[in-house]
Amino acid sequence: MAQNVAGEKKSEKSALSESPDKIKKWRHLIKTCNLPEGAEIDLISRFLLMIRPCVLSLTSYAAIIGALFAVEKHGYRDVNWFFFLIAWIGVLIAHATNNMLNDLFDVLQGIDTVDYVRAQYAPHPLLQGFVSKRAQVTTIFVFLTINATIALFFTWAVHWYVWIFALSGLFFSIGYVAPPLKFKHRGLGELSNTIVWGPLMIGGVYYVMTGDYSWDVFLASWPYGMLVGMMLVAKHLDKYPEDKEKGINTLPVIIGDRASRILLKIMVVLVPVYIIGLAILGVLGWWVVLVVLSAKRLIFVFKQFSLPRPSEPPEDFPVWPLWYIAFGFHYTRLVAPLFFLGLILNVLIPIPEVLNLIGF
Repeated sequence: MAQNVAGEKKSEKSALSESPDKIKKWRHLIKTCNLPEGAEIDLISRFLLMIRPCVLSLTSYAAIIGALFAVEKHGYRDVNWFFFLIAWIGVLIAHATNNMLNDLFDVLQGIDTVDYVRAQYAPHPLLQGFVSKRAQVTTIFVFLTINATIALFFTWAVHWYVWIFALSGLFFSIGYVAPPLKFKHRGLGELSNTIVWGPLMIGGVYYVMTGDYSWDVFLASWPYGMLVGMMLVAKHLDKYPEDKEKGINTLPVIIGDRASRILLKIMVVLVPVYIIGLAILGVLGWWVVLVVLSAKRLIFVFKQFSLPRPSEPPEDFPVWPLWYIAFGFHYTRLVAPLFFLGLILNVLIPIPEVLNLIGF
């Protein structure tokens, strides 16, 4: 009996000692969408691989931008923060569902294979047997049911117009890879993502928090949507040879390598120019011009987009065979927070109030 007790205590101690390693593994997965080298797969790791959490921060930014628009236009006390929390959960679930749908349909249509780009820069949960198709489909339906419940709640609490945002998002999400629409295969996937992460996602969060929608919000939602669209153009350019061979007519496949790199350069310049234009037109407060602080990184990324992709990966390059998307993320990780900071300062210390304080 003493031996049993000792054995139980040893097992408990062992489990406790392993838990920090598991947390580190999950944190690594959330940050990179990759398992640490030599790590064992567990239930939570399987789930994280399915939903691809490393890109969900893009959606969190969109939701927060929508909230900041709402506060800037209506004031802190006249927006519903509980509704923001529900909407934020909803858009994260929608993005995770989109990721799972993409993997599922690409496997079913024979696009994702073990030698295709998608399985080379991160584990593919279906191809590598981490989850079954049945488990993935079940998770998709659970997530869709949760979001339908959220939409019904907002129908009761705000207005049925919320379904315009919900169903439009679902339309673009399913239509991205699923037949007969297959936007990705018709050079429309990049535009559809720009719309989803811009007017639909940002505008939808704004709408449920305030109960209204305006042209100012529509116009102001495009810069962030363009950042997401730019990154998708970059990702598809990275997969250009493979997609061309498989007959997947993404925008880069349709317009070619050189034209795609020109488009990327136009987009990275257009985003801060557009944001500054919004300030000049009075759509947003002047603090958003902080995006000019990204000029040095813009020049660096602009130069990288001017160069052809190397034939071999540089040492310690983590996402090879992806290339241009790494620089797209590098740029977005500075521009988006600067835009975000500008919106916060517009709420906390609007420029007109600052000018009044100093006597202008």
